[in-house]
Amino acid sequence: MNDTMRGAMTMFFHLGVYDQLLHRELGTERATALQKEVMMKLAKTQADMVKEQTGIQDFDLETIHSIFPPLMKDIVGMEFELTEKTPTKLTYDVGHCVVYESSLMLGTEHDAIQARCTATSSLWVDSFLKELNPNVSLEVHRFRQSAAEPCVESIVLST
Repeated sequence: MNDTMRGAMTMFFHLGVYDQLLHRELGTERATALQKEVMMKLAKTQADMVKEQTGIQDFDLETIHSIFPPLMKDIVGMEFELTEKTPTKLTYDVGHCVVYESSLMLGTEHDAIQARCTATSSLWVDSFLKELNPNVSLEVHRFRQSAAEPCVESIVLST
């Protein structure tokens, strides 16, 4: 495990404790709604930062591929292995996941982790990509069944 992932794992572990308390105090529906709102605001802010830092305004798939996987590695230590590339789709095996692994450390069941990822991480990625290019979206083809197994995700350009 690299240093970035180790730091992100600690942060996501603490966030997971907070999430558990939030869900207990507010109920799952209200807590999830708040988490979704936070993810969408974060995605916009972070996409604006990427645009400002790179000076790029036109994010086609090639540009997204050159920026997104390295950004995720820098932020949370996650590895995205490109497994398929077409003019309208980039498919990745997504390696170690700090959300999944930190949730397991908290004793969260697999189905609950998948629901959390859908409501937060996948929403953030999809929103982030749409901020870069409104015609791009995330598709999750396979959610990991264990920490050792990758998720399979595509970044898709609608035509």
